[in-house]
Amino acid sequence: METLNVRAAGGGAAGGPTAPPANFANMPLGFDISESNGPQPPSVADFEALRTAGKSFGILKVAQNVVDRQFDPRYPLVRDAGLIRGSYDFFAPKDVAIQ
Repeated sequence: METLNVRAAGGGAAGGPTAPPANFANMPLGFDISESNGPQPPSVADFEALRTAGKSFGILKVAQNVVDRQFDPRYPLVRDAGLIRGSYDFFAPKDVAIQ
């Protein structure tokens, strides 16, 4: 099973979170995750590590032309880790003539 790379998700060189720029210092920090982050769902411990690293919410992609197969297994894990969760559907319009 693959695990989330907490460092890539905002951790600093020592594995801890980097300080946000001053104009974002008092704003909540979160992450965006989709199937492109890996085919296997992470564990609740992976999301708890993100919370420990300073994240307070996670946004998960539901679909982009096709349904994200990792949305259903990941969505409850974000809540179980004590994070606020949200979702989005990535939409790109097509020219009617092409359809």
